[in-house]
Amino acid sequence: MTTEINGHYDAKYFLHTGYKRTTAFEHPSVGCIASSQVSHAGDEMPAFVTIEPVSTATTVAGCIATFPGYLGPSHAPLLVNDPNEGLENLTPTGSNVEARLKLLARSEDRFAKQFATPVVGAKQAAFNRAVRLMQSRRSKAFDVDEEPESLRQAYGKHKFGRSCLLARRLVEAGVSFFEVVHRGWDDHAGAAKPIAYRAPWMDAGMATLIADLKVRGMLDDTLVIWMGEFGRTPGDGNGHFSKAWSTMWAGGGLKTGQVIGKTSGGKYAGAEIAERPVTSRISSPHSAWPFGHGYPQGVHGSGEQTDADGRQGGQADHRDAWLKLGRIDSRDTWTSS
Repeated sequence: MTTEINGHYDAKYFLHTGYKRTTAFEHPSVGCIASSQVSHAGDEMPAFVTIEPVSTATTVAGCIATFPGYLGPSHAPLLVNDPNEGLENLTPTGSNVEARLKLLARSEDRFAKQFATPVVGAKQAAFNRAVRLMQSRRSKAFDVDEEPESLRQAYGKHKFGRSCLLARRLVEAGVSFFEVVHRGWDDHAGAAKPIAYRAPWMDAGMATLIADLKVRGMLDDTLVIWMGEFGRTPGDGNGHFSKAWSTMWAGGGLKTGQVIGKTSGGKYAGAEIAERPVTSRISSPHSAWPFGHGYPQGVHGSGEQTDADGRQGGQADHRDAWLKLGRIDSRDTWTSS
């Protein structure tokens, strides 16, 4: 993988949207686009969930690259801050819940009629979605403690492992798109020791997630992408490095068990891409359409997404990579911008 962006914020934006950040326009992320295409009015479960086990303030700032942009707040991700706690305030407390909900709904309706603005409408829609989720039997998917102890041990009792387990439960319950965020890899003062400390968490969570999906017959229909916004410098790994880095893909009907691309050797080993360079846009909305699972259904042919003003986004030309992954036929047309 390769990009030209070495700063976290801009690189995260590019990773999630396929566009370089601009102050003039906010693009929706791939999860929000998926939500806009696969969600329906009356759905009990959200289409897009982000699991990011940090404080609320940091979560809002960190997830800015997954905001819906012009698609509107109804397609923003549902944020889960702590997989151990599940979704906060999911179970109503006290008595007469139905009566209280009806009273609140009448109050909301009066307010909406008096102040008929898009913002008020969006707030009321969010309230209605929350009520449907609270009343749904599928909401128990947020409780990972329902899983057998042996499986919870396999995923790991750490937050990353629990997040992966929660992600599997949510997919099983009907969530189309999820993102698990694991922070803390920005090591600038000696990367080897902290990476050795964190790697077992990643190994347990990722390996068990893939194995669990396979056992349940869900892996071929679920694409798992493990990646960051860029890599680390060859050697000590203490700096940002966007010129050559790696990602891992599993499931989704791919031809797995292969390596696509190769970095340079010799004195500057790992510093350049020697074969098959691919930008992180292959994971963006404009390159992910060929999978057809959890993504917009009206754009598989061209991969184009149209914004609120009718402008079309481009598509990166990663035909060679898709051929290797087995998701397009060599006879297919492939349009690039």
